[in-house]
Amino acid sequence: MRASMGGLPPIFNTDRMVHEYLSRYYEPSARDVRRLSEGGLGPAREIAAWINRVREEWRNVQVTRVGGLTETIPAGTAFGVEAEVGLGTLAPDEVEVYLAHGPLDGDGVLTSPILTQLTLKGPGADGTYCYVAQELRGERSGRHGYAVRITPRHPRLPAGFPLGLVRWSD
Repeated sequence: MRASMGGLPPIFNTDRMVHEYLSRYYEPSARDVRRLSEGGLGPAREIAAWINRVREEWRNVQVTRVGGLTETIPAGTAFGVEAEVGLGTLAPDEVEVYLAHGPLDGDGVLTSPILTQLTLKGPGADGTYCYVAQELRGERSGRHGYAVRITPRHPRLPAGFPLGLVRWSD
């Protein structure tokens, strides 16, 4: 008990916690506020206009085709995937496209998926864009599942789902 009390305070203490919160959250937030407030809130207005445009156009975003995967992948086998996505009037740099893949449980549900960002290959057919990932590996043999996920992306917004908009493949 004494050894624990002697070793833990440097790790678990309020000074460290306050410093960590300051450097990880408060200072970056303050920088964002200053940056977005420049020029009479010009950057904030630009982001708001982008958000409105993305929300309006999101109904046209879809995964039109996913190829290259089969339900059974031998363990350690390399595979690739190709996804065609329709973006409406959005540009490829305004979205992120990911593959969620991994083993299926007995009910056919994807368990512990691995997320891999797909890379833009170029234009596809009928106004779509082709995204690919090469040299993926199945960690285990057996039945595998996959889905392609599209989310909006703006360089001045945090990663993740800041708009709550996600489009999944069927």
